[in-house]
Amino acid sequence: MTRKYTALFCFTAIFLFTLSVGIFGQRGYLRNSGMKKQLERNLREEELLRLQVSSLERRKASADSVDELRDVALRLGYNQEGDQVFYFSDGRQDADTVEKSSNEDSAPITVFPGVPAWILALASLGGAGIIVSLMRLVRRIRIRRLRKIGDDRGGMYEF
Repeated sequence: MTRKYTALFCFTAIFLFTLSVGIFGQRGYLRNSGMKKQLERNLREEELLRLQVSSLERRKASADSVDELRDVALRLGYNQEGDQVFYFSDGRQDADTVEKSSNEDSAPITVFPGVPAWILALASLGGAGIIVSLMRLVRRIRIRRLRKIGDDRGGMYEF
């Protein structure tokens, strides 16, 4: 009988350890899912930067014309002689606060670091001990009930 419980304990401990390493370990599912989200975000940012570089290269190629230089100067806030400048206040936020609110998406994603293997091993040993103890308790309760009834088939229900 003791061998069965020892075998059950070993099998349960190995199973729980394997399962917990696969989920909570340093290379487990939780860590990999966080890293996958970070990778997707980095790829989107890289694509955005590539588009900006190509746009800047096109603007640089066409910046030789005088009209293009004037358009860029007007966009940057420079004006020519004789231009009358008007300032309008429509109650919008400053440009800095608008940029900060648009950069909320770029907050770093926290990646689950994973639980060290020795902690998972201790937890799986504890869980296996609890499971084997419950199995022994259930077996004893069954045997007592059968003996109370008068049926001595306790051997049939042994685990």
